Amino acid sequence: MKCLKVGGLVFIQTHQTFSLHGYPYDYFRFSTNALEALFPKSMGMNVKGSWYKYPAQIHQESHPDFKNYPAWLNSCVWAIKEFDTPSEWIYEFDAEV
Repeated sequence: MKCLKVGGLVFIQTHQTFSLHGYPYDYFRFSTNALEALFPKSMGMNVKGSWYKYPAQIHQESHPDFKNYPAWLNSCVWAIKEFDTPSEWIYEFDAEV
């Protein structure tokens, strides 16, 4: 975020490849929630969209029910930098505790 100028765009597409759990607050498998959390409003960013791409099924002998849960090969996010990034990280999570 610090190297992006105000008005700049960021697009991230990365791997997901694991069924979601703890939905909608799964922050450790590059879920859309995790990607959005990396670009919070408090740090000058405005996330415009996030989505999954390429549906998949996970088959695992020790967890045969995995194939019944949604999974994707990629997750994506895009955002616009609206103001300068603060020098200290300002945490902003919407998860209910």
